[in-house]
Amino acid sequence: MNQLFGLEIYTDAVYEYTNTVFDYFVAENTTFNPSLDNMWAMDGAISSSDSQAVNTTYQRRLGYVNSWQIYSGTPHNFTDVVPYETYGTAHPNWYYEATSSNGTKFLTLCLASGGDEMAGIVAKYVYDVIVSQDAQRNVKDFVFFGPPDARGWCGCSSSEALKTQYGANSGEYLVFMNKVAKIFDQTYNVGRKIKIYMMAYNAVLEAPTYSSELNFYKSDKVDLGVMFAPIESSFYRAITDDTANGPYGKTNAYYLTQLQNWQKFGGEVAVWKYSAQFDNYFVPVDTFTNMQATYKKYSESGVDYFADQGVSGTINMTNFNALKIYLKSKLAKDVNADFEGLIRNFCNAYYGAGGNDMYNLITAERVWYATLSAKMVQDKGKDMTGCHMLGNSDLFNKKYWDDTPTGTIIKKYDSSMLKGWYSNYIASALAKVDADSEYAKRIKIEGLAIRYMAYAVYEDSTYGDFSTIITDAKTLGITRFAEGSASTKNGSFHVSGIIDNLC
Repeated sequence: MNQLFGLEIYTDAVYEYTNTVFDYFVAENTTFNPSLDNMWAMDGAISSSDSQAVNTTYQRRLGYVNSWQIYSGTPHNFTDVVPYETYGTAHPNWYYEATSSNGTKFLTLCLASGGDEMAGIVAKYVYDVIVSQDAQRNVKDFVFFGPPDARGWCGCSSSEALKTQYGANSGEYLVFMNKVAKIFDQTYNVGRKIKIYMMAYNAVLEAPTYSSELNFYKSDKVDLGVMFAPIESSFYRAITDDTANGPYGKTNAYYLTQLQNWQKFGGEVAVWKYSAQFDNYFVPVDTFTNMQATYKKYSESGVDYFADQGVSGTINMTNFNALKIYLKSKLAKDVNADFEGLIRNFCNAYYGAGGNDMYNLITAERVWYATLSAKMVQDKGKDMTGCHMLGNSDLFNKKYWDDTPTGTIIKKYDSSMLKGWYSNYIASALAKVDADSEYAKRIKIEGLAIRYMAYAVYEDSTYGDFSTIITDAKTLGITRFAEGSASTKNGSFHVSGIIDNLC
């Protein structure tokens, strides 16, 4: 009621609303004065479970405008909308086998070859989706058409020529999407404005060189916009940071510049931010320290919509994921909130009498993460700690997880720091709460990451081996340790991220 009508209820009277259908799904022009208009919730506890069932109750409590209210289609639906099985025989040149950054092959579309005919198919898809969902009272105004979830693009001669002409792969994409929007405008009418969104992601993240001919299509019936998704940026560092990071050696400042370049084309520009390492949730990642600075900068940049995706595919997760959800909710409404006060408030409420110990654990992890990050930059020339996937075994390197090396000629590292964290914070917090309480469950969940690192890095089974940790994780309601395929200490990407495969 607050989201739709601005109503706040201050009465114990009960009213029956029976004269017409209550249509909760209409979220167009919703305003609730957050610092970031509008925020989408995207975490396992509030976005989806393994069954893909959305936890709408929790999302409403947090006050989000959500992806399940707002957009249709998926951000990676190229070959779903234009399937090879339907069009491949007649149009083999519409399809291209690309190679992703990890060497795997995947099928994508050649938008240059598809031209007006393919654009017409996509425009009809947008219309059909809107009409179908409207009939179900599931009113949405955004429709995505985006490339596969892999870093790669069509490399045929036509695509390469357009890349040279426009300065980036995204030039071909933008030209095509403007065609889609124009065809939709000239052919269809659904009684309200529709926003068609492209994805600035992976191989098409970089904006094309500005030219007025590429300006986003706009009309009374349809607008073209872009979702800017810098998945390769560092989750640890502020978006303005100029330290090289991640597997591609770019700086966060580079990604901010690309956001600003996309804004030159005159359409809506949304941001899809990330706050989890998707190939191993159990490795601690500090996304707290610069979270507020990043939110502030996106707010200052005037982004139109904002999504912050964390852990997905599991309801419960370690690495303070529940706290991250809470902070996202609060910062979306007020980027100038008392950030440390929010963390303390959460810990006291969420962990009960163990709250102060848990706050001290977060503090210890953040202090050490700064040291770990600095060591990584010194060793590698770039910060590999905060990107969306491990992609290497650096975060399982023994020297990064212990500040008390022993030995003289050859330094040897042990698990003393991690064990100290567990005994000083987790065990101490557990001793202060009832053993069967929800508080104890929440504290144990946070202890899993420390136990995991002690065994994964040092093979120290003081707090259990992988088998024991898996069993305890299941008891605590954790179903996955990675979103899709997992990255282990051996760098494997071919293991399903179900919790049974934790290794």
